[in-house]
Amino acid sequence: ADWAPLLRRAVVENVQISPDGTHLALAVRTEKGTIVTLRRSDTFAVVSKIEAGAGGEIGTLKWLDDNRLLVSANRTNSMYGFALVAPATYIVNKNGGTAYKLPANFVSTIDGDPDHLLVSKCGSYADGDCVIEIRRAEIGHLVRPGEKVIAAPDAHASLYVDGKGQARSAVSWDDDGYSKLYVHKEGDRWDLINDSTQSGVDIAPL
Repeated sequence: ADWAPLLRRAVVENVQISPDGTHLALAVRTEKGTIVTLRRSDTFAVVSKIEAGAGGEIGTLKWLDDNRLLVSANRTNSMYGFALVAPATYIVNKNGGTAYKLPANFVSTIDGDPDHLLVSKCGSYADGDCVIEIRRAEIGHLVRPGEKVIAAPDAHASLYVDGKGQARSAVSWDDDGYSKLYVHKEGDRWDLINDSTQSGVDIAPL
């Protein structure tokens, strides 16, 4: 019983400050689920709330600029106690209003470019699996597929990008648990720098 408070989920699970420092976005745990409250940083007064519903979970919480916030929401499965599906990602205004849902999986924001996001979609199929491609999507026209940035080196790879929106590396795992690490330098070319079947070592980027 003495350890119970240490094992309980935090009430405030995430805090993000707006670029201009005037507002805070807080992911707050309640009995029904996690909600987002937007507050003034000087008075802590609530400006608006974003409800994820019963069993709601909040993942990504990131300011795009002084007025817009990126929020991913999910729902806990009552039987298993965790979410079973990918989260839905929305762009919301700090003062409320219409929320825009991203039609593809969110990958990253782009430093210095508040009007675009990087999203990922299935570009093609190979070896019975999807080859992921990253696209640069324009906010406000998110139903469009966006400009293709790069495709993964194979059908089993996860892509990693930097803050400037550049694809830098990819890790591919095969059905036997072996991995390959690729780096991207220019164009569409991926350079293989580690194959665990040869090196005996798994390497993943951070």
